[in-house]
Amino acid sequence: MKSKMISVWAVLLLGTSPVWAQKYHDAIVEDSHGPVKMIKSDGKIFSYDSDGRLTTVDHEDAPDTKYDNNGYPLERCSNVCTQYEYNENGQLTSESYETLLGVMVIDYSYNSRGDRVKKATTYSFSLMSVDTYRILRYDDRGNWIEREVLHRSTDDNGNLGNSRVTKETREIRYFTPATPTGDSSPASGTDNSDWASLRESLIGKRVTPQSPASEGWQALIGKHLSLTTYGISQNGQEANRFECQTGEYIELGSDGVLLWGNRCDGNTSYRYRIDGKRIYLTQISGKETGDKWFELTRQSSGLIKTESNLGTYRYFRIDN
Repeated sequence: MKSKMISVWAVLLLGTSPVWAQKYHDAIVEDSHGPVKMIKSDGKIFSYDSDGRLTTVDHEDAPDTKYDNNGYPLERCSNVCTQYEYNENGQLTSESYETLLGVMVIDYSYNSRGDRVKKATTYSFSLMSVDTYRILRYDDRGNWIEREVLHRSTDDNGNLGNSRVTKETREIRYFTPATPTGDSSPASGTDNSDWASLRESLIGKRVTPQSPASEGWQALIGKHLSLTTYGISQNGQEANRFECQTGEYIELGSDGVLLWGNRCDGNTSYRYRIDGKRIYLTQISGKETGDKWFELTRQSSGLIKTESNLGTYRYFRIDN
């Protein structure tokens, strides 16, 4: 398995997964993920409950919504009914609704990181406009809060004409659990009932490598980890060993996304869930891979060693 890895020498003693256990994923429509509580954007205010369901828009009750089995919005109805479609990575790819004169369709495109980078608007099969996004700033959950928009409209002949550039900003607030949810829990040895708040306070702080906080995946959030050696394990032993010269690395982001970069078969990104020294992965982009989890087995001589469910091992060097 491969991906990118960001880390702070912060807290195994917090042992919490950054992935929020939500039943619904309404915030995806607004190009956001995670435990979103409120989005204030473009003069509108979207509010969500702790299950991830949209509750109000500008303090008015949210439109009726139909969901698929995974909690993704399929249809939302107010004056008109808007349908939503997604790709295999759970990204919103299009929304459409009917008017008296035709059908409006909005298609979205994403880059390898998973950022929404383009919006194409079509009305009755005719292209109306294309917006291209360049993200300028993210918040600490990995959602954009400032971006540049290149807008181009079509002329009477259907050709994209003059463009204009604007800047968009938004404010996002999040739920922070007072107690662990799902299978996330404080690591043994801590009796801090407000462990979630403590975790938030330690993000970005450095803890000495000798401390217990340096031992788990949680301690590697924010770090750039370069792959140095890999091989096949048999009966717990390193049967094969290969030196890596390709510049592969992983970064584990505080937004719940692990990126594996400089792979020979292309960059790959994953949603991740941390459970102690094991990290579980769900692929969201890139070529299909077989690894579903990695166990951090030891740290020695400044290197990180991992074992995967495929019987492979890897050594990583912490670069920052």
